[in-house]
Amino acid sequence: MGAAEDEAVIIFLLADGMRLDLLEQLMAQRRLPNLEALIAEGSLCTATSTFPTTTGPAHLPFITGRFAGDCEIPGIRWVDKSRGWFSRTYVSLLANGKMDRDLSEEVETIFQLAPSACIFSHITRGAELKVPPFGHFFSHALNTWLEFDSLGMRLTRICATRGYRLVFTLLSAIDEFSHRYGCRSRQALSAYELLDRWVGRLRSYLRACGIEHELIIASDHGMSDTHVHIDLVGVMRRMGFRTGSYPFSLRKGEVFVAESGNSMAHLYFRDTRRAGEAAERLCRLRGVGLVLLRSGEGVEVRSGDELAFIRASKERYRYEAAHGDPLHLEPFSGRWLDEEEWHAATLKTPYPDSVVQVMQLFRSRRCGDLVVTAQRGYDLRTLEVPEHRASHGSLGREHMLVPVLCSSPLQVKRTAEVFEHMRLRLQSMASTKA
Repeated sequence: MGAAEDEAVIIFLLADGMRLDLLEQLMAQRRLPNLEALIAEGSLCTATSTFPTTTGPAHLPFITGRFAGDCEIPGIRWVDKSRGWFSRTYVSLLANGKMDRDLSEEVETIFQLAPSACIFSHITRGAELKVPPFGHFFSHALNTWLEFDSLGMRLTRICATRGYRLVFTLLSAIDEFSHRYGCRSRQALSAYELLDRWVGRLRSYLRACGIEHELIIASDHGMSDTHVHIDLVGVMRRMGFRTGSYPFSLRKGEVFVAESGNSMAHLYFRDTRRAGEAAERLCRLRGVGLVLLRSGEGVEVRSGDELAFIRASKERYRYEAAHGDPLHLEPFSGRWLDEEEWHAATLKTPYPDSVVQVMQLFRSRRCGDLVVTAQRGYDLRTLEVPEHRASHGSLGREHMLVPVLCSSPLQVKRTAEVFEHMRLRLQSMASTKA
């Protein structure tokens, strides 16, 4: 496409794993002056992500306006039992393009609505320019995340001057440094500061070029430090199940464990009747937060000895505490509420948007028979090189609440609402041009 300095562009920077509290802490210390200026000019929202809160699935609300389960991408690892136990992982050198192919055909992406450039995104359907995340594998091995993100920002600047209406860029250093060193490590915090400097340079360049732009910076999920790794595969084997998992798939096993973000996992059973037996034992395991089990047309929620049920009817949901209150929603037990009402009811609990997020995940035909989440400080996977010192994926507050920064006034409650904002902006830009 030719240069078009007189046209407006939306630039979306997805700062993978950026934590809301650390962002606010660093701004209070005056370490992020460019992001402070952006917010002063525009806005900062706290939004809830989608479950599982992990890279890839948690990008979907921004790109499609839908939750992960409704896009049929219920995690970074999953099994489709309807296709003969077909298994998928997006954690692979050969994973490029697989998420686009797995995305439900009827799902429209933001990239299909206007000329778009995708830089390092895992989901690119409809984009005119697609720069694959070719450096992720090498950066994981060589720890070159800052160099890779720096390249992403240079490509963003170039694309913003080439007439694209939307430039979508994934930045991974905050997430990866948090995994490798911890959320509050020097390396992770330095990635926040570098993001700030890159944003300042980008905006100065666009202003010098006279390019009208709206800049959105958002996180897909938060993170929490991990101190104890639960070997969920080993736990299932000690229960007597022949168990498969990535990267060692066991086609003839009785149960398959598929982790996402390491703080949640899908469990798929050959004999679904045994899922209840496993749930009874897992919910009492130290470090396990929630155990979610298909129950008739709803979902059974367990935490220790506590038990509740979630049901859906048309566009309303009911939470019923049977014994204890695993989601901390006793005042609303037995009430049918819609999605907006449940969002308000759950926002200040330990599990924001929990009722809606549990049900959207279990709507997916690819969801596990059983879903397990870890408590804060724990995760569910031991096989990581290098060792993970921070994790995400669960329904916990630190994972579910994310910042959304915008250079113009913006009010959103869920990350899926950012899609609608961008859609309307792109429509407005197209009508202005016409």
